[in-house]
Amino acid sequence: MLLTLTVARARVDDFAVLAVAYGAIVAVTAGTVLNDGLPRERSPLGSNWASPAQYERIAARIPDGATVASPGEIGTLAYYCADRCRVLDWFADRGQLEPMLRERETAAGSLLRTVLALNYARFDPGATPADGPRDPDRVGIARQSLDGRILG
Repeated sequence: MLLTLTVARARVDDFAVLAVAYGAIVAVTAGTVLNDGLPRERSPLGSNWASPAQYERIAARIPDGATVASPGEIGTLAYYCADRCRVLDWFADRGQLEPMLRERETAAGSLLRTVLALNYARFDPGATPADGPRDPDRVGIARQSLDGRILG
C-alpha cells in the first residue's frame, strides 16, 4: 500500500513539473507574440548580424566584379551579390580552410583528431585561396550594427 502511494505521488509530482514547464513555454511564446506582433519581420532568436534588407543594401554598394571578404555572414550577402560580385570566407573558398583545419588538428586531442579526419576524409587540400581583397572595408563597405551605427 505504501509503495502504491509513493508511486502515485511521484506521478503527480512529475505531472506538476511537466505542467509548469509547458506552461512556461506557452507564456514565453505568448509574450513574444504580444510584444512583437504578427507577422514577424524576423525570428525572435537569430544569429544574423543584419536584416535581409540591410544585407541587400550592403550588397548594392559592392562594386561590380569585386571580391570581398565575408563580414561573418555570407549567405544572404552572397545571395544579393548574385553574379555581380563574390563574397568569400572559408565556407566559399576552400583554399582558406586548409590552414585553419591543420591548425585545429594540431591543437586537438586524439578523439577530436579522429572526428576531424572522418569529417574531412574527402577534403581536397590542393585548393589555393581565391584572389581578391579579404577586408570588406577595402572596397568601401562600412560595417554597420543592426541599428545602423558604423562599427570600427
